[in-house]
Amino acid sequence: MKMWWPKILLFILYSSLCCVTGAEEIISVFGYEGKEAQVSCSYDEGYESYEKYLCRNDCGSDDDVLITTTQGSKNRYSISDDTNKKVFTATISNLNKNDAGKYWCGVTRSGKDYYPAEVELKVVSDTCCDSFTKVQSYEGGSVAISCPYESQDQNNMKYICRRNQPSSCLQQALITSNNRQNTQFSLTDDKESRKFTVTITSLTQKDSGSYLCGVHRNTGLDVFSAVDLKVIENTCCDSFTKVQSYEGGSVSISCSYESQDQNNMKYICRGSQPSSCLQQALITSNNRQNTQFSLNDDKVSRKFTVTITSLTQKDSGSYLCGVKRNTELDVFSAVDLEVREWCCVKSNKLSGTVGRPLTMQCPYPPQHGTNRKFLCKGDHHRNCTDMVTSQNSSGHTDVRFTLLDDVSSSSFSVTITELKAGDAGTYWCGSDSQWTFGNYTKIQLSLDVVVFNPVVFIVCHNIYANQDVVVYSKKRTSNQQSTCNQYDETGGAQQDEMYENFNTTEDIYCNDVYSHDLEEHTTSVLSYINFCVDNITVVKRHRVYSNRKPWMTKEVQVLLKQRDVAFRCGDKAQYSAARANLKGGIREAKAAYKRRIEDHFRDNNTRQVWQGVQHLTNHKSCNTMTTVGDVVLAEELNHFFERFEVDRLDS
Repeated sequence: MKMWWPKILLFILYSSLCCVTGAEEIISVFGYEGKEAQVSCSYDEGYESYEKYLCRNDCGSDDDVLITTTQGSKNRYSISDDTNKKVFTATISNLNKNDAGKYWCGVTRSGKDYYPAEVELKVVSDTCCDSFTKVQSYEGGSVAISCPYESQDQNNMKYICRRNQPSSCLQQALITSNNRQNTQFSLTDDKESRKFTVTITSLTQKDSGSYLCGVHRNTGLDVFSAVDLKVIENTCCDSFTKVQSYEGGSVSISCSYESQDQNNMKYICRGSQPSSCLQQALITSNNRQNTQFSLNDDKVSRKFTVTITSLTQKDSGSYLCGVKRNTELDVFSAVDLEVREWCCVKSNKLSGTVGRPLTMQCPYPPQHGTNRKFLCKGDHHRNCTDMVTSQNSSGHTDVRFTLLDDVSSSSFSVTITELKAGDAGTYWCGSDSQWTFGNYTKIQLSLDVVVFNPVVFIVCHNIYANQDVVVYSKKRTSNQQSTCNQYDETGGAQQDEMYENFNTTEDIYCNDVYSHDLEEHTTSVLSYINFCVDNITVVKRHRVYSNRKPWMTKEVQVLLKQRDVAFRCGDKAQYSAARANLKGGIREAKAAYKRRIEDHFRDNNTRQVWQGVQHLTNHKSCNTMTTVGDVVLAEELNHFFERFEVDRLDS
């Protein structure tokens, strides 16, 4: 038995020399995967010149020793010794999960090594977190990010950084509680509720992404909470509802919402920017009525309706219906309102003559048969003065106006017995006191003033027909001699009667009266002829366009008229289609004309080719015909003018 004792003693001695049995302190060290961890170990005075090292496990073999101060650096390990502070620091870089565990700080000496500290290394993933808070806002607006923390961290530094790497968050902090404001970011710390809030202003889409709220801890890893920020374009929406009405009237805008929003605040604003909609709300469900707007919320059908009264064209534009949500962005729907100019059933243009009567026709809806009818005058229906009404005589503002209602034809007529120059202007006739769009006729009345020169009616003898005829001329002086009967301006009704009964259109002259003044006689005759032309003939205006294109066929003219009709109707879709049809028609007509000209060239028809060129260039020949030796025209002219010659021998 005695032979085993030396071996046992040798084993005990080896164990005491080579294995760690204890340490003066335990150090906890944390590190992130892919990053580095530093282990700082202090030692007692007197060991400044000794070799230091970092080992793991039980440090029982050379493989357990990771790095020594003699080596300086090795693989992922490095070590430095600050002899003044009596602290050596070992660094482990590019950490991974396998690096977690127990380490020892060691000092080499004779006999048993000195181990001043035991190290517990924890390696965690360099990401955060298992959950995150989702925050949304609009471009150009602002957002407040709220970050809770524990009571033990009230006095610790708070900060926020972008991306999702806790290891570098503090170094890349956008703002900290030590520096609470910069150009775009500001931080406020509410220690009572244990929350700090970071406000970001002037948002752009580049601000979207992940953020970390961090709380610094002097021992151990900092504490983080994750936030995902989404910055949305400050416009709404992909689709919109189109609403139309007319100035002076009202319109109701219906806005639907989800069942979860029944008790939330509703509102409406102008424009298409959700970020500022609530601040610029025209009306809300908390304040349901003002001068022009009113809001009614029907929770059963989940729709709220905004009514706008006294519309003007300035009310046209984009609107947003908004529903307030406390935990996320408000919900919006878009509306496009078009306020059209107030108009009528139809618009007529009438012309009359001062001193003569005029009748206006005014249709109305059949259901307005018993309504009050009226005619008023004014540039706009809002400032229109009644001229005559269908009620009692007190409705007449001018005795010259009379109103006759024909219920069977759903129309009434207004007759002005004697027009005056001041009657020109815009009239409105209708049967609806509410001025509902489409129940009125707009009439634009223009007046002509007939100017008569002072005249003397003269009965002259026609030497050809042996009958009395009437002519008129400029007023003659009282001392002029004449064998004809004269009627001055005081003749009044007698003159009018003679004038109206005058039907003779034969050659008219009076030798005895105008034997000494042929020019005045001629003027009288021509004046009367012109008067007859003005009062009997009908004048039609024909518009002629110069250089009319040869390919402007009847088919193209029809397409052109269709385009003009679509333009006047204001139908954009119809107008677009008509324009496309016109362009196609012109192309076809030009192609047909081109083929026709080419056929002329092929057929060697130079006459047709030259006529086409003249047509295109609007060329007009200047051929003047001169007749030599033809005395017929001269004789006819002499015969015509000699009738006005005066036989001076008789005088």
